[in-house]
Amino acid sequence: MNYEIWTAGEKHVCDGEYNLNKSVAEKYALMSDFNELAKNYSHIGPVEIIDIFLRINNKKELFNGKGLDLGGGPGIVASSIVNHFGCHMDFVEIVEEIVQLGYPVVLDHFGAAIGQNVTPVIGSFDDVKRPDGFYDFCLSWDALHHSRDPNLTLSEAFRVTRDQGYFILVDRVHNNSLDSAELEAMLDVKYPKEFLIKNNIDPNTTFTRRENGEHEYRFAEWKMFFKNAGWSIKEYFLVLEKHERNRNYVNDFDASHEYVDFEIGGFERRKLVLIAQKN
Repeated sequence: MNYEIWTAGEKHVCDGEYNLNKSVAEKYALMSDFNELAKNYSHIGPVEIIDIFLRINNKKELFNGKGLDLGGGPGIVASSIVNHFGCHMDFVEIVEEIVQLGYPVVLDHFGAAIGQNVTPVIGSFDDVKRPDGFYDFCLSWDALHHSRDPNLTLSEAFRVTRDQGYFILVDRVHNNSLDSAELEAMLDVKYPKEFLIKNNIDPNTTFTRRENGEHEYRFAEWKMFFKNAGWSIKEYFLVLEKHERNRNYVNDFDASHEYVDFEIGGFERRKLVLIAQKN
């Protein structure tokens, strides 16, 4: 398997996040079981990924040409898009073991032909080794909230996207009314021993969500990040699991929402889908 190397990884991500992702890759990729890898890394499979993307109004226009998946893990999202829409994708991932061990499992699942249109890259999504306007679109699935500076990450994506190109975000979001103290408290939550054991981490270790590189953002903050980087938001909506947590859910940022019958990952059991354009 061939892949590009843009940047060595560890210095671009906190130790806890890097080590956890490395552990997940080593455990589930070595099983050579695509379904287990998808369940435990992306927490969603190809059919469900495409189901969510097909809810976007101008999906055929968006997923066309050459795209870049920021924080692409083992390439499940990128390969799903290429397999369905027939475009070309690079995916950049900072944890080398995820690409080395995980992508061959993904490639085996989709078939060798998919590799002709998918390029794995080890590197930082803050330092994209491509010229200005190289991509037709960029996307991030549950990865941008791990950025140390979303303004920087989105600005770099803006640089390498052509004029009138798009950015597709799928990520967590909170109501604007949620106060900062509540957001900070979420980051200090400790992972339970069951989680640590499952992911080959010493169960006697104290490991918080903050140490895993997590960040929690309200919709107003996501909106600000995109505006600061030069993007124009064109569409956004919420996708919710039919789960007890969403029974009486109401958002305060005027987003429509759609329910799905499958798991989409994350404690909140809901995702923001946001489309922005480079005008």
